[in-house]
Amino acid sequence: MSLPLGTKRGGEWTLYVTVLSIILGMLIAASFKTTQNIVKAGLGSNRPNNVTIAYLNEKSKVVALQKQLEDERVRFEDLKKTIVSGNADMSILQDDLARYRLLSGFAEVEGEGVEVVLQDYSGRIPKDLELVLQEQYIIHDLDLRDVVNELYANGAEVISIKSEDTEQRLIASSPIRCVGGVIQVNKVGMSSPFTIKAIGPPSAMEKGLTMTGGLIDNLRAMPDLTPKMVSVKRSKKLTIPPYKGDVTSHIYTSETEKGAR
Repeated sequence: MSLPLGTKRGGEWTLYVTVLSIILGMLIAASFKTTQNIVKAGLGSNRPNNVTIAYLNEKSKVVALQKQLEDERVRFEDLKKTIVSGNADMSILQDDLARYRLLSGFAEVEGEGVEVVLQDYSGRIPKDLELVLQEQYIIHDLDLRDVVNELYANGAEVISIKSEDTEQRLIASSPIRCVGGVIQVNKVGMSSPFTIKAIGPPSAMEKGLTMTGGLIDNLRAMPDLTPKMVSVKRSKKLTIPPYKGDVTSHIYTSETEKGAR
């Protein structure tokens, strides 16, 4: 059904365009933030091979996101022209709004994928070991970031991290960092064990993690710890909740960063 400009439903078109513009802007800002972080990926790790792996994974993720954003810009501009000409149908706008909600993380998603469980070593840590070796018995924020990057590199479309009764949906700007000895995801404190849920091609993601010489093989400096601290399994049905955090709190403009310095 076509609607000319000036009808009583004109306000609805304006609402949809406004919402789509905000969400598209969020995606662009998230891409910018990810690009800024690319050179930092993997730095500070005591596992040298992870620096190269993390960098390449992050670079691939940025390229894919930038292409997706360009496609969405073109589609969005076409949609605006259609609305202005009065040839748009409400169902088309509703479909596009649903797509943008999914892309930005504001919609619950179900699908097949994998679950990765990372947990601290449950036994007693030998006290005679050097500190750098004792660190290998504990899951760190770097470990979570490495697994997330590896999943994205192998086709993951939606990812969340769960700990106890807290589950955090990841978006492009989601921070995973250690603050005061506590791992925070989206600025929410979490503790071991961590369950990373990823919706996407199960076979590709599982192989990417478990291949010989891959991430899980290199995750622990002492190979006998790996099976006790990391597990991967496929799932035919995963449900990942929508992102509920504050998007603007994760996006920093150059002026904000200058002020912080």
